[in-house]
Amino acid sequence: MRAQKTTLRSTLRFSGLVTGAATALIGFGSTAHAEPVLTPEVEAALLPILDSLATGSAGSSGSAGSSDATTASTPPEPIAAPVQTVQAAPIVAPPVQTVQAAPTITAPVQTVQAAPTFALPATGILTSTFGDGRNHQGIDLAGPIGDPIYAASAGKIIDAGPAQGFGLWVRIKHADGTITTYGHNNENLVKVGDAVTTGQQIATIGNRGDSTGPHLHFEVKLPDGTNTDPLAWLTERGVEVKRNEPTPAETPAPETDTPPAESDTAPADSAAPPAPVVPDPVSTDTLA
Repeated sequence: MRAQKTTLRSTLRFSGLVTGAATALIGFGSTAHAEPVLTPEVEAALLPILDSLATGSAGSSGSAGSSDATTASTPPEPIAAPVQTVQAAPIVAPPVQTVQAAPTITAPVQTVQAAPTFALPATGILTSTFGDGRNHQGIDLAGPIGDPIYAASAGKIIDAGPAQGFGLWVRIKHADGTITTYGHNNENLVKVGDAVTTGQQIATIGNRGDSTGPHLHFEVKLPDGTNTDPLAWLTERGVEVKRNEPTPAETPAPETDTPPAESDTAPADSAAPPAPVVPDPVSTDTLA
């Protein structure tokens, strides 16, 4: 404390010197410079000021020293960085898309009907059956002259023209070797070598040859060369023959493969046109 007062006094003396020097400069040339004197009154007036200055300086120094000591002894607390909570982005599930399968379109079933394998050779009425007590080798189907005659099944024409007892005939050889015969025709519409289909028109009903009325004589010869009942042959193949009983005027006389005797010839139907006279060549069973 005393050292601080001594220091302050020295400072005041210096200040007095400075003040005296200034005064001397101002009055230079007129008066002599006198050294400033710190009188006891001035010193007594300045002591309280010096004490207060000394107290403030000491307190400031001690406080600073205490603060420094505290700072030195106590390590600074670490400043924790604020914890930032990062929220994860919400998981957004994509919407489930239901894919509907394309509807199955079933194509309409088209039923293809196979071509008929067999057909009725004429739409006439059955007037004479196979055998018939006179070695009749076929059946007779009566009908008007000019009505169509059809192929009973597909095949190839092996005969088409004049034939003994039949006037005109057509013969068809089929795939299995069976031969069908169509006789007493009024007109033939095919020729030898033609290929025909089932139900195709091949001729028209007539009254040629050894016949007492317009009708179709239809025969069926098996591959072994024997004749069979055409009615049974057609029925087995799903072809129905009309069996209505004809009137007497529509019933033709029984026929044979040879011309009938003159006495056995029935009178011709007045409604039917006279049959043309056609010479009958000798027919054979030789296949073309």
